[in-house]
Amino acid sequence: MMPIMLKQNIIPFRDLQFMSLSCQSCKTEVILDISRLPRAESGKSLTPQQCPSCMAPFDSAVRQHADTMRNIYAGLSLVEGVNFRVSVED
Repeated sequence: MMPIMLKQNIIPFRDLQFMSLSCQSCKTEVILDISRLPRAESGKSLTPQQCPSCMAPFDSAVRQHADTMRNIYAGLSLVEGVNFRVSVED
């Protein structure tokens, strides 16, 4: 039996820049630059309500969590030492 080798990449949180949402109907990807979007105000979503390609609505829970992620990014990207660790199988 061969051991599985894992490589671990460390990505500083502030280096994250883009978040993508995929339409469940047509698989179109909407890419949001979370480093440039303003913080979501109460009741105002930063993500589109519907797919720009097929006009299918995006799940409201996904939109809410994407907005939450953007607000978290706005705070944590200013802090030194917050990182993601991603394991990749060799």
